[in-house]
Amino acid sequence: MDQPIARKPSRHRPQPRAGGWWAFSLLALPLLAQAAGGGLGLKIPQQAGPSPSAFILTCDCGTAAQRERVAQAVRQQGGRVLYHYKELHGLAVAPLHKENAARFEQALRRIPGVIAVRPEGLGYPASGPSRVD
Repeated sequence: MDQPIARKPSRHRPQPRAGGWWAFSLLALPLLAQAAGGGLGLKIPQQAGPSPSAFILTCDCGTAAQRERVAQAVRQQGGRVLYHYKELHGLAVAPLHKENAARFEQALRRIPGVIAVRPEGLGYPASGPSRVD
């Protein structure tokens, strides 16, 4: 009868790592903790960022008259215009009092002709592939 031949591990064939699971567990642990906390009804505290000091608003304001109409509405809501983005059809605006930033942001969203309001300085990733080869 033929007996299987015991072979020594080859240098060219990688051997499985005994402790490689720890890297995966470090990545999975926060996700599991969040899922468990949400499933049990536990409230996981979220870190609140600083209140934005300025906003970029995009509007339907291709002409100077339309931009001025939106800028006047911003002033009526208790804000000031920092910059006009003529080519991007938008404005950089700030509340006169920083403690009212959240209320000011909601007021900006209600101005006729405003398309979007974003806090200044925050980046938003583009959708789609992150790299084009």
